[in-house]
Amino acid sequence: MRSFRKYHRTLAIILALPLFVTLLTGIAATLVGEWSANIGVPRSLLL
Repeated sequence: MRSFRKYHRTLAIILALPLFVTLLTGIAATLVGEWSANIGVPRSLLL
């Protein structure tokens, strides 16, 4: 059972990374679109 927890923890971290990237780019796209923040990246690229 302990080995399953170790693999589950590793797998959870790996699968959480794309969700975290999606969260960050979604927030950045909203900031660029709504507040006209100039971060040097077009909004369409973030989406």
